[in-house]
Amino acid sequence: MKKIKIASAIIAAVMLCMTIAMPAVFATGEGAKVYTVLGDSIAAGYRLEDYQKDGVTPPSSYAALFAGKIGATKVNNLAKTGSNTSDTLTLLSTQTYINAVKEADVITLSMGSNDILGPGGKMICACLGITSLDKAGNVVNATNFLQKMTELSNYINEPEQVKIFNDAVSGFEANWTKIIDRIYELNPDAELIVNNFYNPYAALDLGSSIVIGSTVQGYLNRMNQYIASHRYNGNRYVVADVTAVMAHTNVGLLPNFDLDPHPNKDGHSMIADAVYAEYVKLAAPSSTETSGSTAYVDTSIENPGPGTTVTEPSGTPSVEPTGTISTEPSGDNSDVSEVTSSGDVSETELDTDTPEAAESGSVEPSDSGSQSETGPVDVSDINIISLLTCNSGNGVAAAAAIFICTVGAAVTAVLKRR
Repeated sequence: MKKIKIASAIIAAVMLCMTIAMPAVFATGEGAKVYTVLGDSIAAGYRLEDYQKDGVTPPSSYAALFAGKIGATKVNNLAKTGSNTSDTLTLLSTQTYINAVKEADVITLSMGSNDILGPGGKMICACLGITSLDKAGNVVNATNFLQKMTELSNYINEPEQVKIFNDAVSGFEANWTKIIDRIYELNPDAELIVNNFYNPYAALDLGSSIVIGSTVQGYLNRMNQYIASHRYNGNRYVVADVTAVMAHTNVGLLPNFDLDPHPNKDGHSMIADAVYAEYVKLAAPSSTETSGSTAYVDTSIENPGPGTTVTEPSGTPSVEPTGTISTEPSGDNSDVSEVTSSGDVSETELDTDTPEAAESGSVEPSDSGSQSETGPVDVSDINIISLLTCNSGNGVAAAAAIFICTVGAAVTAVLKRR
């Protein structure tokens, strides 16, 4: 009996050590996760109060919030303010980006806004006679608001400007498939979640003479429809619908006129929720899941909504409007964890709480021992097993605990026979 108690004490001590060590391994629910963030200033968290510079994830950004939701153990934030699809395609050939994509378990992509809003920002600056968007409030006020918005609405619908927009959308479409192909080439097993586009200027539709919002929406509809129609091409990505974020940006009308299109804190929270909703679908077991890939395949593609196809008009070739877009200097990028961004990108942008640990599950401690064929297991062993599974919140940990329990019972039985 003395030997049995000694054996039980040894087994209990081993389990206690594992109780301390295993939660770090199983805290995420499925093992360690490397999360790589690809995108532009939206993904970088630009214009949030806690934004510092690219590569340092603001705690209130959607990237940080999503990382906390999935229990990411490493975050490679390579989002770059001012980048468009052409820039991203180039960056995906640099070693920093190659390494970050290759090691990722989860990748999010927020890219393409600057393809359309970059030229749009230049048009705004040219029409209003300003050098950057953040100066719009200096020239638009309650007295001239309707006049300035009417002039802007007319300007962006001139044939030359429409051609610029149409060319931008075509360039986006060509680059988008190349970006997806490149990511898939580097890491076909990563869970890839991409964001569609919201319209920050939806409120700038004021009667029949001011149709800025619907003009922008027409181009964004085409881009969103393109993303949606290609998402299951090779089962390569799913789409997080962030269109509702249009009501949660830094755009302001009167009395404080502001055309900054970036999401505010609430907008980032909404994006995080939308991205996580798609992640849950990816992580859920599915009979349509293909072998060799973690991609979740939804056989139904919802209608992305009626898209407004803008017909490219005939006319003289357009001249690029003058004016530059205000951008935030990115500085030296440094990742929240390890990876930093390299490579210079021309910034034409319109312009994180540290990831929280994943919530752990709990298992009620057992009040009674269990009987095995090889002999009884001490009640103290059962309590340690309950503690182990409670801290880990993981099926693998529970299985490990049961295995140790079985071994302990066997050892106890052998010692009892002696």
